Amino acid sequence: MGAGSWAGALCGSLTPAPPAGFLYQQMAECDYTNGTERVRYLYRLIYNRQQLAHFDSDRGVFVADSELVRRDVDRWNQDKALLAQLRADVDRPQIQLRSCVAGGD
Repeated sequence: MGAGSWAGALCGSLTPAPPAGFLYQQMAECDYTNGTERVRYLYRLIYNRQQLAHFDSDRGVFVADSELVRRDVDRWNQDKALLAQLRADVDRPQIQLRSCVAGGD
């Protein structure tokens, strides 16, 4: 499962298509401490500038930042393949920045 496939699936499962002028965003970042010895991977799901949920490699699961997505987060945390892919992303050398708008990824 490539990053594009699970990323698009997550973005599309949050809510129906946003009204005009609203934006879904997905942002991935790596924080390096101790040189490159320790890497923390954060994958954030944002809707209209509000972070709804995030994956934190230190915890190894998704965390709901809003009650609006709690059921989605519970479902994602049940998906062992998805969590394994995200945990493996910690070892990838690049940071990906993605955004998806209604109808696309």
